[in-house]
This record gives sequence, structure tokens and C-alpha cells, in this order.
Amino acid sequence: MKPNNENISFKERIIAHYYFDNPENVGKDSSGSGKDATTEGKTQPIVETIGGRSAVSLAGGKNGTSYIKLPSGLLKDINDDTGITVSTWVYLKKGLNVWERIFDFGKGSTGPYLFLTRNMRGTCFAGDDLVADAGRTYSSGEWIHVAMAVRGTKGGTLSSAGPVVYVNGEVVADGLISQTSSGTYAKLRNWFGTFSDQSNYRNNYIGKSQHELDEDFNGSLSDFRVYKAGLTQDEVIEVMCESLTDAEIVKLAKDKYLTFPITIVSKDLSLPSSLMGGKVTVVWKSSDLEALSSDGVVGEIYTPKGVTLTAFLSKGNETIEKEFTVSVLPNGIPSHLLSIEGSQE
Repeated sequence: MKPNNENISFKERIIAHYYFDNPENVGKDSSGSGKDATTEGKTQPIVETIGGRSAVSLAGGKNGTSYIKLPSGLLKDINDDTGITVSTWVYLKKGLNVWERIFDFGKGSTGPYLFLTRNMRGTCFAGDDLVADAGRTYSSGEWIHVAMAVRGTKGGTLSSAGPVVYVNGEVVADGLISQTSSGTYAKLRNWFGTFSDQSNYRNNYIGKSQHELDEDFNGSLSDFRVYKAGLTQDEVIEVMCESLTDAEIVKLAKDKYLTFPITIVSKDLSLPSSLMGGKVTVVWKSSDLEALSSDGVVGEIYTPKGVTLTAFLSKGNETIEKEFTVSVLPNGIPSHLLSIEGSQE
């Protein structure tokens, strides 16, 4: 009888977990699965503290200079039913090539393989590329949380499946494939089928590409995890928050999640009461309740009013504030006027 995995928490589906906090045993697996990794290359990776976080630093350079090798049997339980997710904190240093790999799991340059680059291009390859590409670069010198989740089709029963890349819990590249795209959907199922042969995933690298022309990754990594599950966005956020304090979580919510794209208000606003999948609560306060309530309701005013909306973001005992200044217009006054002047002849 086929086991029912629907009720198994994603936390129980972790197959490798590298904190990178032990200089004497850099590649120690803390998942309990015994999947210890080894440091490799001319300049072997080292554990150090970067920006207050314990991490492994890789020196970059020509292919094979500085990388970590994970066990050959790491992905033996991955299939179309389970899916796969790889997540880690990343500290980018100056790169030599956009193809530098954060990780690259596979057989060799001819495939099959699964990789994620420093520019957040995620690729699943087994004769054809299945890609989720953020299409942008990311700043060096700061920690970001990165995850690549590849959801399986569960035997062709899901309406969509495929790779999705997240940065700080937000979707930056969506490579999900609709079931109606039968040809590409079948390619995804074929790619998952390659995991049935363990020899297809015997070269599992952190910081090194299967392709010899690609340079090694230059940067640092912390809290590197592999799950036999295609995690949802809420689950990715939960993984990210596990290694953050409450103070760090509310700061991340303030800096990366809470934006206010408008400065002119002419109708009621929908203000969020929570962020990051409910991890952070948000309470709003208006500086002028007659013009704009703390719930975002526009009042009966007769002249434009300047209002400051203050958001109080909280988790546990930690609270942080963020202010937004808007102009509230009376009903019937357009937010923009367009003047057209014709030339006189």
C-alpha cells in the first residue's frame, strides 16, 4: 500500500541540514540522517562569522577551487510525489560570473541536474531546461534568505507544478507549469523520474558547477537545508524565520514586506493586518482620524489633508514602527489633472 504523506509535516521531510557553525567539522549534517558533507578544493571553505551569523565562506575562482561536496545518495528519496526544496542564507561577495552556483546537484555536464545561480536562476535539466529565472542581480554585502522549491505533479494530478525561487520569502521567479501545457508538464515528470537512478545525482555540490567553464561561487552560506518536499511560500517563510530572532523578523517585515505604493488617497484603503504569512501583526494609527481613519476609511473632508499613517509591526515582545505620509483628497476631486495646450497658428 502506498503511504499517505499528506499529513507529514514538512519539518519531518528534511533530509540534510548544514548549520556551518563548527570549524572542526564544517560539513556536519544536523538532520540526524548522517549526510555529512566534505570541504574540497585548493582553497577549502572555512567557517567564520559574517555579519553576526556563523557561516561557511567559499573563495570562488576557477571551477573546483573552493566548494563543498554532499553525499552521492543524498537525493535517493526524491520523486514526483515528494518534490524537492533547497534553502539557505546567502551572503554574496563580488562574483566573477553570473553562472556561479549556490548549489548544483546532478551527474555531470550532460545532466540530469538541478542548480541555482547567484542571480537566482533555478534550472531543472534532463534533456530540456525547466527554468525559474529572477532576471536580476542581487546586492553583495548583506544576508538574504534563498529557497528553490520544485513541486512535483503527484502523478499528473496537480493543476500546476515546477520550480519557484524565493528571496526573503517572496517569489522572485515563478516557473510553475500548467497541466494544460502537456509537453512541458511531461518534461517535468520526466525530470523527476531521473531520481530513481541514484547515479544521476552522485555529484552534489555547494558552490561548484557541473560545467567546468563556470567559476566557483564567491560568498558565504549559512543554515543550508534540503527537503524532500516542494515547500509552499508560507512554509519557506517559516523555515526562514526559524533562524531569526523576533527583532530580526519584524525588521525584515518592515524593510522588505511593508510598502505603500501610493501618496494620493481618494478612496478607502485596504491596510494589511499581518505580514509574512501571519508571523508579524500590523496595527495602524492615523494622525488625522477625520480625514483618514486608522482602518483606512476616508472621511468627509472639504479640502485636501496631509496625513501620516504609522504602522506598528509586532512579534512577541518586539515592536517596530514605519511611517507613510499621504495626501487625502475630498470626494469628487481627481487625484491628477491633465492640461493640454494646443499651439496657435
